[in-house]
Amino acid sequence: MTIGKRFHWERKEDQTFQGDLILQTHKDGTVSAINEIPLEDYLKSVISSEMSVEAPIEFLKAHAILSRSWLLVAFNRKKKAEEPPLPRSARRMIKEEVMRWYDREDHDLYDVCNDDHCQRYHGVTKIISNQAEEAVQETRGMVITHQDQICDTRYSKACGGLTEEFATAWDDKRIPYLTSISDASIPHPPIKTEKEASTWILSEPEAYCNSKDEHLLKKILPDFDRETKEFFRWRIEYSRKELEEILQENRVLISALCRKYALSVGGPSGRIYQLKIVGSKRSRVVERNLKYGVGSPNSPL
Repeated sequence: MTIGKRFHWERKEDQTFQGDLILQTHKDGTVSAINEIPLEDYLKSVISSEMSVEAPIEFLKAHAILSRSWLLVAFNRKKKAEEPPLPRSARRMIKEEVMRWYDREDHDLYDVCNDDHCQRYHGVTKIISNQAEEAVQETRGMVITHQDQICDTRYSKACGGLTEEFATAWDDKRIPYLTSISDASIPHPPIKTEKEASTWILSEPEAYCNSKDEHLLKKILPDFDRETKEFFRWRIEYSRKELEEILQENRVLISALCRKYALSVGGPSGRIYQLKIVGSKRSRVVERNLKYGVGSPNSPL
């Protein structure tokens, strides 16, 4: 199995699964291998895949409640009838814009995927610890709610110091409990300009996930997460040819990539909301492209 798809630590791993195996075909002739498993057994694996076996039991319990809540909300989204199209004013469609709506077109044959795009589920490849079993059992049936509705508890183990608004990271609607907050014990003001965003990204502000304590990280994170030493502030470089290949693979067809570009700071965390890509024949504006792990409301950039 490929794990960490589109992340810098992507790799192959032999995995073992419990439950039933279902093979289902897509319209294009490809086949999906679907693992059918009881919800609570699934959660034991998620916790063991996402966190270290040495993590404190209360951490694991919190994770179990978050994972269960998110999963049940995902189930409800699947059961709902197809949403009506957004009004033109809400879509803000312009001639050169490309919209990327997260998880609207994926996973049509199954509920959730097994990688970081959803929640890590590596089967029973990782040891299901007694603490993971205990965490799921002691929180069985527990979820987080808001106004009698189960919360969409999206989470991340890496932060940038400020979280993002749901409306500027995922979809054109406001969710009261998914607003921008300081991811630290001290308040950080919202980012309002591109200059402020640049200064913020190049800084090392106080934040819960900005830890260099190897002992602490070992107790919380799996081994391959700890391979990245600079997960709080990081840098990656691509050649022009590599960028053109990535754009073509994602069906953003612009011919040759020009050096000119424009960035627009969208939300209060300073993360890029829109990216204007200028090509030799046409331009495209990519908005909220979270589909392939290029960011999340709580990820570093």
